[in-house]
Amino acid sequence: MQYDSPGTIPYLAPEQEEGKTHTRSVDLWSCAIVGSQLLGAPLDMGRLLPGKKLQALQESLENATVAMAACVRNMLEVDPEKRATAAEAYTDLTNSLKYAQAVSEQGDDTGKRSLNS
Repeated sequence: MQYDSPGTIPYLAPEQEEGKTHTRSVDLWSCAIVGSQLLGAPLDMGRLLPGKKLQALQESLENATVAMAACVRNMLEVDPEKRATAAEAYTDLTNSLKYAQAVSEQGDDTGKRSLNS
């Protein structure tokens, strides 16, 4: 579909620009922004476009010990063809929840650290 100016600017995927087309994968990008904020990323990041700010966030997600971070990182892929699909995100989140449950049962706090820890 052609970009038609909907949405909140900080949550728009890189491919959402005037005159360009996009797919439903833009919704996964927006979910990744919210997910990264839930994990401790700043709320005032502004729009994430390819560059140092996005790279730093992606690296912090890759290095995070929080189980959900991998799912968020997979949805925060610049190339929409490489971005996680909804089914892949669901699988990642399900696995993250299973991991968090196992960690919780063991009494380990590994699954509780944010991106800022």
